[in-house]
Amino acid sequence: ASDVYKRQGLNNTPNAEMLMNFLSCGKKFKYHLKLVSEFPSTIYRERNFNFKVSLFNGHDVRVRNTNRIPVALNFYSSENPPKVIEANTSGARILRGGHEKELVDGEVEFQRLQIREVTSHFRNGWIFLVISPKLPVKSSYYYQQDAMPDNIA
Repeated sequence: ASDVYKRQGLNNTPNAEMLMNFLSCGKKFKYHLKLVSEFPSTIYRERNFNFKVSLFNGHDVRVRNTNRIPVALNFYSSENPPKVIEANTSGARILRGGHEKELVDGEVEFQRLQIREVTSHFRNGWIFLVISPKLPVKSSYYYQQDAMPDNIA
């Protein structure tokens, strides 16, 4: 099987751990988001899909946050290093629907999302779907990695 992967160029694709290290700059966090609803095994272009994630601590215990945490859903390429995908090959936004939500009481639900591109148009034929805290661009956290609070997953 490994020969098949090498012929297809899959031996140098980043895995989920590599993507997490890239996005987190190698930092470990006290909390993480985990899928708690069914997620479709195949997402079809221009068809709705839904899913829900919840906040968990390092011991995998569900946590309810008291504040509202803005989160954003983004797509990343399977390249090394991964790149955020904001537009499809036609230049339109790749995602239709509410891709920015608030984590409230330890959960957030994304409903009626639609992807506007087929993954075969991207390198290796697959992409990453990532949910992360949405920090203001002008935020000091954006420029000072050491100032990142421990409570952001």
